[in-house]
Amino acid sequence: MGNGGWCRAALPPYHGAVSESTEGSGAAKERGLFIVLDGVDGCGKSTQARRLVERLGRVADCEVPLHLREPGSTPLGERVRALLLETDLEIGPAAEALLFAACRRQTLDALVAPALARGRHVVCERFHASTFAYQMYANRTAVAAGSGSGAGGAAALCQAARGEAARGQAARGEAARGEAARGAAARGNDEGGDDVLGLLRSWAGAPRPDLELILDLSPAEAAGRRAGAPDDRIESRGAEYLSQVVDGYREYAGEREERAVLVAGNGDADEVAERIWAEVCRVR
Repeated sequence: MGNGGWCRAALPPYHGAVSESTEGSGAAKERGLFIVLDGVDGCGKSTQARRLVERLGRVADCEVPLHLREPGSTPLGERVRALLLETDLEIGPAAEALLFAACRRQTLDALVAPALARGRHVVCERFHASTFAYQMYANRTAVAAGSGSGAGGAAALCQAARGEAARGQAARGEAARGEAARGAAARGNDEGGDDVLGLLRSWAGAPRPDLELILDLSPAEAAGRRAGAPDDRIESRGAEYLSQVVDGYREYAGEREERAVLVAGNGDADEVAERIWAEVCRVR
């Protein structure tokens, strides 16, 4: 791919048309590209997100891409992020999922949607895959042990929240409702996973990422990269929990989201960056 003039080519039909008239010129403005980088702690997503932002900025005749992190990037998100990562605070997975959903909705409304509408690309660290892997999938063990605080607890809370989610859908418009319904039909009906993803897609489903890149790295290698770094409340749950997180990401990409792609996270940063760029070029 050449380095000149790459702003955005037409997307496949499922992305929808997002075009505006530039004030005073009447020229059509193409929607920016919304890319997510995700993966287990230690996989290198922050490094790769920075590199991707820099590369997109070099090759695109557009505004410098917007780099976001989840949760965070908004005043609400940063405050909730600090709360979620406090090591001395106990928060159940259902409450975690709802807090992440609230922050994500704020980020989408306040930052992502306006940027995309201007034709600005957005690169975000973490999105729905993280919530699925950490708050739902990795807590299946707790459910099996009868704790009731894992996916089953999340499913029950999501059930209670459906009425409010439906009201939120009505406010966000018919298009968002239709996309959520199609996604729910395609994902099947297993307990917990569909409830969590249904909640996320209802409350924080638009704009939808064009591509979710999940850096796939073994738990041992990810832990080795993080050696010596202090653990936050979620990272301190141990090796078995993080192993389940990795499996959750793989299920998400393999069965739950057609726009999610596993990218091998092993090797040096340059090698991983090239793998990521190859996937980005597929959706240009």
